[in-house]
Amino acid sequence: MQANPRKLLDLFGITLRYVVPIFQRHYVWTKAEQWEPFWEDIEEKLMDRLEKGKVTPHFLGALILDQARKESTKEVSRFIIIDGQQRLVTIQLLVTALRDLAQERGLEKVSTAINRYIFNPDPDLMQNSQEEIFKIWPTQFNREIFCKIISAGSYNNIQKLFPTVRKKYKRKSEPKDRLVEAYEFFSDKIRTLLLSKENNYSAEDILIEIYGVLKDDFEIVEILLTENDSSQEIFHSLNSQGKPLSQSDLLRSFVFMRAEKSTEDRDRLYEDYWKYFEESFWDQLIRRGNQWSSNLDVVTRVFLSSKKGVPIDSKKVHLEYKNWIIQDKPYATVKDELAAFNRYGRRYRYLVEGPPGDDDFIDFTKRLKIWDVSTIYPLVIYLFEESGLGLDDLKLCFNDLESFIVRRLIGGKQTKEYNIFFVEIVSRLRKEGISRERLGELLLQGKGETREWPDDEAFAERWHNAPIYRNLSSPQIVTILKMIEDRLRSAKSETLTINQASVEHIMPQKWAEHYKLEGENIAPEMAVDWYYSFDAKKAETWEIIKGKVQYRNKMIQTMGNLTIVTQPLNTALSNGPFDSKKAELLHSSLMLNRYFHNITEWDENSIVERAKYLFQYALKVWPYPV
Repeated sequence: MQANPRKLLDLFGITLRYVVPIFQRHYVWTKAEQWEPFWEDIEEKLMDRLEKGKVTPHFLGALILDQARKESTKEVSRFIIIDGQQRLVTIQLLVTALRDLAQERGLEKVSTAINRYIFNPDPDLMQNSQEEIFKIWPTQFNREIFCKIISAGSYNNIQKLFPTVRKKYKRKSEPKDRLVEAYEFFSDKIRTLLLSKENNYSAEDILIEIYGVLKDDFEIVEILLTENDSSQEIFHSLNSQGKPLSQSDLLRSFVFMRAEKSTEDRDRLYEDYWKYFEESFWDQLIRRGNQWSSNLDVVTRVFLSSKKGVPIDSKKVHLEYKNWIIQDKPYATVKDELAAFNRYGRRYRYLVEGPPGDDDFIDFTKRLKIWDVSTIYPLVIYLFEESGLGLDDLKLCFNDLESFIVRRLIGGKQTKEYNIFFVEIVSRLRKEGISRERLGELLLQGKGETREWPDDEAFAERWHNAPIYRNLSSPQIVTILKMIEDRLRSAKSETLTINQASVEHIMPQKWAEHYKLEGENIAPEMAVDWYYSFDAKKAETWEIIKGKVQYRNKMIQTMGNLTIVTQPLNTALSNGPFDSKKAELLHSSLMLNRYFHNITEWDENSIVERAKYLFQYALKVWPYPV
C-alpha cells in the first residue's frame, strides 16, 4: 500500500469520485460525538488565522482507498472507500453549507471556487454524468438525500425539500435525516459566526478563511491499496475493534467488494438481489443450541452447505465461502452468484415464515417447524430450487423425507447427525442425478442410530410401546394425530380444518379412582411407578401389584391411549370415568374419536387394540419404501 499525506480539500481537487461500497454502514455521525468536536477544531483554526495569521496543521486520521478498474476512457476515476466514508461525507456537507452561504451573501467567486470541490467538471465527457458528476457517491440508503442536499443550491431550498414536521400534541419536531441535520448544523454554525457582533471581520473574510482552514489547515493520510493488498481483509481488520462482524457481514463485504471493482452494474445488483436482505426479517435472531444467529447468517450457512455438500461450521462460513468462490469459481459473474443466493434466501424465508395460503406445500412447511428439523433445509431448498422436479415428484420426495423424520421421531432416534447426513445426500444427488427413487435409495442407505430409516417392524414396536407423551412435544403429537385424522376421512367425508387441538389421555394419568386394575380399586398413592411403605401389609400388596401398575403407567403414555380434542375437557371430566369421557368424545367432530362408539370399557388391552387400529393408517401416512 502507498501512504501519502494530503491536505483535506486536495482530496477533492481533481476529477475523481469516491464510492461508498454497499457493504459499508449508513451515515451515522452525530452532533455530540462528531460534528461538535470537528467544528470546534475548525473554529480554533479560524481564530488563529484571523488573529495570528499562522496556523499549525491538524491531523484528521487516515483514509483508506482501493482504486477500481475503469470501464472506459470516459469514466471518471473511481476509488472505493475502505475506511473514512463518515469523514468524507461530513466534509462534503460542510463544504456545501459553506458554498451556499457564500452564494447567499453574493460572493460568487468564493462560491464558484468551493463548488469545484463538490462537483466534477465536464459532465458531457463522462460515461454516466448523473452519477460521476458527484465527488462522493454514497450507498443507496443515503444516496438520494445526499444528492438532493449537494444539488439544492441554498439553505432555503433544503428547507423546502426537508421541512420541519411537528406532529399534533408533540413538543418536539420529528427528527430529520442525519445528513440533513449535519448540513443544517454546519450552516447554522457558520451563520452564527457571520452574525456575531464580537468580531470585526466581514462575511467575506470569514467565509474565505473557513475555506482556507479546510484547504490548508487539516491533513489526512491517504492510504491507497495496491493489487497485492487485500481490501477485504483490511476492511475486516479495521472493523474488528468495534462490534464484531457477523458471518453475513463478511459475506456481504466479500461479494460487493468484488462487485465494486468489476464492470458489473453494482446498483442493479443491489436493487435486484441484495436489497431484499435489508428487510428486518434478516436481522432477527434465532437460537440454535447455545448460539444465537441472525436469519441472514443461517441462510448463508444453508446456501453454502447445500452448494458444497458438506456441513459448514457456523464460525467459518465466511472463510469457506471465500475459498469456494476463489478456488472452485462456481459462478461466471457476481450477478449469477447473487441471483443464486437470492433464490435460496427467498425459499428459506418461505420455509421459516410459511408460504401463501394457497400454496401446495403450506402444510409440509408448517410441519417441518413442528418436527424441529431445520437441519434439513439445505436438502429441501435444493429440491425446490435446483432439482427440476415437477410438482408431483416434489410431493413424493417430501413424503419420503417426512416418513424418514416421523418414524425416527417416534422411534426416539438421535438427530445429531442430520446436518451431516442431509447435506451428504445433496452432494450425491448433484453427482449421481436426482429423482424421487434415488432420494429414497439414499435415505435407505443410512445406517445406525443416527441415520437409519426405521422399517415397519421397528416402527410398529415403538408405536405400540414407546412413551410418546413423554418423548414428543404436544404440537408434535397433535400433528401426528391430525395427519391420521386426515387419512381416516374418506373422499366422501367433509373436509375439516383443525386450527387448534390439545392432547387428551383416554385413561387419565390419575387413574386410580375410576379405573380398576384387573377388577380391583387401587389406592391412589399406589398408582405410581415406585411406592414404599413401612406398613407391612401395604408393602406386601405393592409387591403383588407393582408390575401391573408400572405396565399401566407405561401404556397410558403410549399412542393407543392418546387422542386430540378441539375443545379441552375440563379437569374433572379429563380425570373422570371412561363412560363420562366417552360421552364427551362422541360429541367430537373428529373421526379419530368415533372409534370409541362401541367401546364399553378401557384398559391396557383396549389401548393395545387402538394402537393397532391407528397404526394401519400410520403405515399409509408415513410409508416405508418397497
